[in-house]
Amino acid sequence: MFIVPRDTVANKLLLSVHYYTPWPFAGMTKDESWGKMRQTWGTAEDVAELRRNFDKMENFAKRKDIPVFVGEFGAANSKDPRSRAKWMASVALTAQSRGMIPVLWDIGQDISRNPPFTVSPELTFVLKQLQAPKDVSNGQ
Repeated sequence: MFIVPRDTVANKLLLSVHYYTPWPFAGMTKDESWGKMRQTWGTAEDVAELRRNFDKMENFAKRKDIPVFVGEFGAANSKDPRSRAKWMASVALTAQSRGMIPVLWDIGQDISRNPPFTVSPELTFVLKQLQAPKDVSNGQ
């Protein structure tokens, strides 16, 4: 339903999105009346949902001839660390495999704001995944 604004200067428009799906995992920190918080992520259905969502974005971008910038994604640091690292790496790799630029949103949970500016184990895992050779044949 999104309507792309008219590009008044050729090739200067891009689509910026925030990605926090599924919200019960990425963002919820307690149960609510409308849903239950999830501590883990990584089932086959979770991965399929991620791929479907990025396929939709990729198809939209191609139809409209507009690049996509995933300007914000992240998961609450209260989640299972392995699931959190897997989700962040999966989002970043899935975006990159579709020509999208992913930007991790951090509020000091993955990169400390004080010396020695340490990086969390989860972000260390993500960065190693981003440096590894990629198999884009399976969407990641």
